[in-house]
Amino acid sequence: WTVVDIDDEPFTFDRSREAKIDLLEPESIALADFSDMSYTEAFDAMLEKMRTEYAFTEYKGLDWTAIAEQFRSRFEEADRINSSDDYFLALRDFLWSIPDGHVGMDFSVLYYQFQTETAGGLGLAIIELDDGRVIVNYLLEGGPADQAEIEFGAELIEINGKPISDALNETVPWSSPFSTEHTKRLQQLRYVIRFPLETEVEVTFRNPDDSTVTKKIAVSPEIESFNFSSFFTGVTGFELPVEFEVLESGYGYVKVTDFFDNELLTIQLWERMIHKLIEYSVPGLIIDLRLNTGGSGYLADQMAAYFFDEELVAGNTSYYDDSTGEFYADPGDEDTLFPPREDLRYHGSLVVLVGPACSSACEFFAYDLTLQNRATIVGQYPTSGLGGSVEDFVMPEGIDIRFTIGRAIDIDGNIHIEGIGVEPDVHVPLTEETIFAVYRDGRDVILETAVEAIRLPRGAGITPEGPPKVATKVETEAAYQSQAPFLDDLAMETHEDELFEPATVIYNVPLGRSREVLWITGWCTSPEQFDHNWENITLVMTLDGEDIALDRFVKYEGFSGDNQCRFYFTSLTDWPIGEHVLTIEMIFATQLDDGIQDQLFAAGTRVYEYHVYVDR
Repeated sequence: WTVVDIDDEPFTFDRSREAKIDLLEPESIALADFSDMSYTEAFDAMLEKMRTEYAFTEYKGLDWTAIAEQFRSRFEEADRINSSDDYFLALRDFLWSIPDGHVGMDFSVLYYQFQTETAGGLGLAIIELDDGRVIVNYLLEGGPADQAEIEFGAELIEINGKPISDALNETVPWSSPFSTEHTKRLQQLRYVIRFPLETEVEVTFRNPDDSTVTKKIAVSPEIESFNFSSFFTGVTGFELPVEFEVLESGYGYVKVTDFFDNELLTIQLWERMIHKLIEYSVPGLIIDLRLNTGGSGYLADQMAAYFFDEELVAGNTSYYDDSTGEFYADPGDEDTLFPPREDLRYHGSLVVLVGPACSSACEFFAYDLTLQNRATIVGQYPTSGLGGSVEDFVMPEGIDIRFTIGRAIDIDGNIHIEGIGVEPDVHVPLTEETIFAVYRDGRDVILETAVEAIRLPRGAGITPEGPPKVATKVETEAAYQSQAPFLDDLAMETHEDELFEPATVIYNVPLGRSREVLWITGWCTSPEQFDHNWENITLVMTLDGEDIALDRFVKYEGFSGDNQCRFYFTSLTDWPIGEHVLTIEMIFATQLDDGIQDQLFAAGTRVYEYHVYVDR
């Protein structure tokens, strides 16, 4: 760097290795510094600061008075015996009591204790399935568990005589605190099997297709299993912020590793990818955020803007206003997505991969792409649920503390990320099948699911909040007169062959936005066969699992050429987002001759199944 001092006559240049510059800044942004206070005085000052400025006190139900009563005596004791170690532990435990993943301190001062408590391992890693069972998903070859004949896929039942669920619930990870229960649980799974060295652990387990066994296992100083279970296993640090390719399926794939990196480099890589996607007409893009820890929220928002055609307000952040004593969101600070020029906007299908490592700005990027239902979110877990802005201050012994001062909210003023995260639309199950596929066979089942999801219309795989509205007969007649489209005409498939035998026919209807459509069924015969046919036909209409009475449909009878027909139809409106399933069961009680075809229709049920996909 070159520092130019324009106060000098003439101005001077300073190219020294470490230039010193006095900053002019308002007092309001100065770093709060309690380092010259006693431990107890600093605790009181910290507590008062958090009581006033912490963004989620009411949301998380925090009682700062009760917290003070719980911890203040420990700071007093650290002062009394002049013990920095006791002070560090009191500070750690205080921060761990706040369920917010943004809250924390530099734990390097407690590294020795961390090592003492966690240096020993069993040479295995574990994972919890959707059904609550905990199984082994990693074995260190030649490690303690391997020598004890524990197998990959074995179910852990007890540790030291305690049911595994109880042992997990009682485990306090060193990576605390957490904003969401699923993130906490995943870290408990890591730490429940770490012990001090020279510890013997009693493990009750059941190998696949075997009986329950209890063995005492001596831990070893292995770190491999602990590294394996890290959210960031495989990350080298040499990754570019944006790395993209085209998969064999023909869809694009991009891994966005963070929003911390050089912004110019990040945007250059991002725009190069967008150019290539458009140039080669790539039909869809899978965005992998599973290892993205956040960074610049503004950068994340503006990268998401490349997938929209108009400015879009995503939300805002409220901060404590000492002039009013309330949290306030300035309308001038709304988080707005500003789309790039038209030739840099990508309109293909989007799928976003998320996981518990995706935090803070990463979560805002993922949330942005849920707006207007622009993308389908796929994952086994939600994101980490860190929805706020942070500030640091200094405590005695030079300990930097970070806590949340900004409350991120959506356009309606609701807290939408903190403690929740971005939920997958398509949940990839945690079953023995998927665990074996990932950890034994080396498959990426989440990416495989994403490839399947991106091939489907938007809205596929999403359970709607309810069915569409079934119109009245008067409304249906009006919809017909206004030429509302029929579902069959909007379907991706056409089925023109007659079903002489019972069968199921499936239609996929990418409806897109919610709109009015007509749902129709009917049967035509020669005039001579009309009454006999309809006396032996039963219709069952089902909408999202609910039977719809036939008397709610408009009934029409008339002629189509020489043939006599009867149709039942209704209008459907107000479609919630997701995949709707409509079925028509046409049941023939006996063999039928329609008087038109040369072949007879066998008795039985014809099923016409419509999958209607709504994305906004």
